[in-house]
Amino acid sequence: MLLLVLLPLVAWAQRYWIGGRPALMFSSVQLVRGIMSLTKPNSGVLLGFLRWTALLLFVLAMARPQWGEGTEKIRASGIDIAVAFDLSGSMLAEDFQLKG
Repeated sequence: MLLLVLLPLVAWAQRYWIGGRPALMFSSVQLVRGIMSLTKPNSGVLLGFLRWTALLLFVLAMARPQWGEGTEKIRASGIDIAVAFDLSGSMLAEDFQLKG
């Protein structure tokens, strides 16, 4: 949830450093004049809004907000059994020799 605090800072940094520069540079405007007539003038605003909305929802999903009724204690009884095997080299030493 702390990442939500950083979103306005990232938005400002993006607009400050990246917003003033063109994404593509062409030697002549005539090359892109046909392409520009195909796009809508407000599409950049919509795409920016969708991009920041997606980032906001991603940060919220990563925070995993959870709502619940509360905690419930469950009483249970049982026996814990643990089995341990020592397979180290020190276990190969013989403690005593068997006769017979």
